[in-house]
Amino acid sequence: SIGKMAASFGNKNKIPVVATFHSQFKQDFMRATKSKLVTKILLKIITKVFNRANLLLTMNPKCSEIIKSYGYKGRIELLPNGTDLAPNQNLTDLIAKIKKINNLTDEKILINIGRLTKLKNIDLVIDSCKILKQENFHFKLFIVGGGQDEKYFKKKVNANNLSKEIVFVGKILDQSLKSAYLASADLNVFPSFYDTDGIVKIEAAAFETPTLFAKGSVASSSCIDGVNGYIADAEPNSFAKKIIEIFNDTNYSTVCKRAKNDLYLSWDGVVQKLLNIYFKEKKND
Repeated sequence: SIGKMAASFGNKNKIPVVATFHSQFKQDFMRATKSKLVTKILLKIITKVFNRANLLLTMNPKCSEIIKSYGYKGRIELLPNGTDLAPNQNLTDLIAKIKKINNLTDEKILINIGRLTKLKNIDLVIDSCKILKQENFHFKLFIVGGGQDEKYFKKKVNANNLSKEIVFVGKILDQSLKSAYLASADLNVFPSFYDTDGIVKIEAAAFETPTLFAKGSVASSSCIDGVNGYIADAEPNSFAKKIIEIFNDTNYSTVCKRAKNDLYLSWDGVVQKLLNIYFKEKKND
């Protein structure tokens, strides 16, 4: 309704209308209605609103493909997400504190940050950790966040005898502490098929922490496997095998640096990119 109002106001006052696309509406509608027909109707309605815009902004090529599959016919410009986490801050004391509290020695540190919901495919992470333990891979996984399925995941971790390997950190509101966890991590595991981009991959990249994505996920479209991040089949054995391979790869440190170079972007940088898009539009007019 607000989109319709904005489009009408823009058209009436000859003001360009810019829309943004950052949600997988088809998944959301299908999950809410359980009906393919209703989902099709809702997508048609919402795409009609998008088609009234002069320009649509979205984060990556895969998102562009999705909105086109809904029926969007207009122009698209890519505008990635950013982060306000500063990569050059002094985190030495906080990192030391994290390692002391968790009795860390030579473990490989994995991290997963986000809402604790089954939508984020955290089951895959836990199932992969079970295999890692069976393979005698020395690791610690920090799960950061809270959500409606937190009790479910904690119960699953205990049932699989992984309470020593997996730590539920809870929500972190302090940005410096969040930065310290990301900086201390060796790998960010992000197997979500629900997220369209995932700011956490940018936050991790700020501290040269690469991300492991699930193959075929929208969020993985900005990653080149083995270059600026990693991609594995969304299956526990494949995911666990990939994690072991990552830390046996002599190219790992190069991937860490490329992750920062290719994926990190501050919100100031995003604003500058947006200004460039607007000025280009104005010039074309």
